[in-house]
Amino acid sequence: MKWSESFLLKKVNFFAGDPIITTIYRRTTLKILIVDDSKAMRMVLKRALRLIGEDEQVMEAADGMQAMEIIKENPDFDYILCDWNMPNMNGFELLK
Repeated sequence: MKWSESFLLKKVNFFAGDPIITTIYRRTTLKILIVDDSKAMRMVLKRALRLIGEDEQVMEAADGMQAMEIIKENPDFDYILCDWNMPNMNGFELLK
């Protein structure tokens, strides 16, 4: 199940006549690769993903060459967040 197929279900229980709403989330964690030569930018993106609950399967690469090695070992990423201008192999070369 991907994020687009995820859903949020609200269940209403009654306790002493008052409704208690229990929120149940059902979705899988996305597998995300962050590729950026700036460590600070990778940290910012990772923190943003953590804030929306997507930090369990986030991997990082400092350039396109390192990302290519990670992708060869783990080809099933849901998303790749990639910088354009990096040393060794830029984002365009990596993603084409």
